[in-house]
Amino acid sequence: LNCFIGSDDFPWDRAAAVHELRRIADDTGVRIHSVHAEGGIGVCRGTRAERLALDLYRSFADLAAELGSSLVVLHGDLLRDIPRKTAEEQLRHSLEALARHVRDLPCAYGWENMPHIRPDALSHEEHLTWIRKLGQNAFSFVLDTGHSNIAGNTDAYLDNSIGLVGGLHLNDNNGKGDQHLVPGA
Repeated sequence: LNCFIGSDDFPWDRAAAVHELRRIADDTGVRIHSVHAEGGIGVCRGTRAERLALDLYRSFADLAAELGSSLVVLHGDLLRDIPRKTAEEQLRHSLEALARHVRDLPCAYGWENMPHIRPDALSHEEHLTWIRKLGQNAFSFVLDTGHSNIAGNTDAYLDNSIGLVGGLHLNDNNGKGDQHLVPGA
């Protein structure tokens, strides 16, 4: 269930719509594997925006649990324009808060790889190490091949993410922008 652009495509924030989706899925035998949350975290810790982002991600985990989904896809990155160590602390704080939230839920967060927004962004090794440290009961890895094509690290992620993959976004682009083209385009 893709909610990345909010409730415009699916009104996930309306209980009646969620109940109807669950009923239809149950009636047709369709399992909703994942919920792709909107927004991102780690880029504005300590601000109202970061607190709202964390609350939003908690709400998406609650939605995933209600729908029987095992994965909540999220975007997380380091804040630009501040020292890397400070940005890492901010992101870690947010991810640890989310890990505590899903501890007793039947779902986990899937941290998607992102094209880098800062020159000293987390490397693929660091990204996967963070996921391992957060714990597989709380976090897994979601490979977005479009993002890794832009960053040029698809093979590196494939070689090092064994046992961590919770989801896959298979799409293509020209290597410069996130175009979500059909694979091979």
